[in-house]
Amino acid sequence: KLDLPLPSSLYTFQHATLPGEAVGNVSVEITAAQGGFNNNFSAGPQNFEFPQNDVPDGPLRLTFSADGFEDQHFDVFHILEDARSHETTVVMMPDAPSLKREERAKLDLPLPSSLYTFQHATLPGEAVGNVSVEITAAQGGFNNNFSAGPQNFEFPQNDVPDGPLRLTFSADGFEDQHFDVFHILEDARSHETTVVMMPDAPSLKREERAKLDLPLPSSLYIFQHATEKNGKVLNVSVEIATEHTGFQEKFIAGPRGFEFPMDKVPEGCLTMTFNADGFDDSQLKVFHILEEEHPPVGRVAMSPVMPQDSLRVVLTWDKQPADLDLHCLDSQQQHVYWKSQTSSNILLDLDDRDGYGPETITVKAVKKEAYKFYVYIYKDRTLVDDGSDFSHSKAVVKLYINGLDEMTFCLPKEYDRSLRHWNLFTVHIDRNGRASLEHHNSVTEGPPCSPSAGKAKDFPRVAYRT
Repeated sequence: KLDLPLPSSLYTFQHATLPGEAVGNVSVEITAAQGGFNNNFSAGPQNFEFPQNDVPDGPLRLTFSADGFEDQHFDVFHILEDARSHETTVVMMPDAPSLKREERAKLDLPLPSSLYTFQHATLPGEAVGNVSVEITAAQGGFNNNFSAGPQNFEFPQNDVPDGPLRLTFSADGFEDQHFDVFHILEDARSHETTVVMMPDAPSLKREERAKLDLPLPSSLYIFQHATEKNGKVLNVSVEIATEHTGFQEKFIAGPRGFEFPMDKVPEGCLTMTFNADGFDDSQLKVFHILEEEHPPVGRVAMSPVMPQDSLRVVLTWDKQPADLDLHCLDSQQQHVYWKSQTSSNILLDLDDRDGYGPETITVKAVKKEAYKFYVYIYKDRTLVDDGSDFSHSKAVVKLYINGLDEMTFCLPKEYDRSLRHWNLFTVHIDRNGRASLEHHNSVTEGPPCSPSAGKAKDFPRVAYRT
């Protein structure tokens, strides 16, 4: 009437999704349908022998249970005296988490971590802010964006589906970082994973430029005569070269100046050499990044070729402060600057009062003498202080000796911004007319004192001959 089979003598277990895989630690609960009997039995390592003498006759329910598997139910009718089939196979179906674990193992994917922290790939200790995280389900149907905290991202385990996911970490100036994971809500996960954020190509170039402390090239370079107000510099050629990649190309400046060939030169560190007949070559190092906005105008002061027994110092700067003054002190107590523009052998060629420069001093060197140079920020005390200082100036000083390659001097990296005197260097001339250079490069409160003669042997010699 009940249409129930007799129980088998033996029940064996088969894994539903992994043929040949063992199913261990199976327990069997046997319950009488009419009540009054309920008992648990442990199966053997591979099967379960039906305990026909230990259970009542009549309708029974056999429930097979194992960790990680769904329960399997068999309804039977036990009659002790009746013969029964020898064997029945119980197919054990993994439960949902176990199926996911099997899939995760096949895909060989890690569980997501509880916490993701961010590390700058090239600047250890540098924060990576404003990271966004896109989480996408591999099978589709889910795509959502999350904002990370100031320093890390807590994985939103209750807000994303189980299964394979892709985590994409994004931040301005960095390459996207992708992590493929398999989320199973029930499973424990590692506490923390570090996401190394690699700056994108433009950002890497910006970092390199900052380390080298080089300016971007200007879109247009105009040329200034270093010793004549409104003097003309004509027929300028410009050679642009790299140090390591072998690039070297010559360009010709136009009537307006030299338009920097943005798309025709490689990115990175470049040396620009400006050449014109009757002038010493002038060099400028820049760092080209095509994506960056370049300054509109740059100025190049061109120094006319000098007699061999002369030296020249040329000061250039930016728009502010409006008036930087170049000073020369010699060991004969002579002092040449805007208020006293000439002496027996020193000349202030140009005095500039409205920004940019150049301001130039030329010296006909005398044997056994010394010449000290410094820069002063001039401010009329009757005017309101505009707050400008050397840090705004982008000041550069170039020293020309004996017509050889120029020497370039920039402000020190650290100094008190309230100070107004930039002590540059002293050129010492020995009795044979050879020059030695004493570097100072310091920013001080007051002006330096005049140099002493006869100290040329104490400092490195430069290639200077009378």
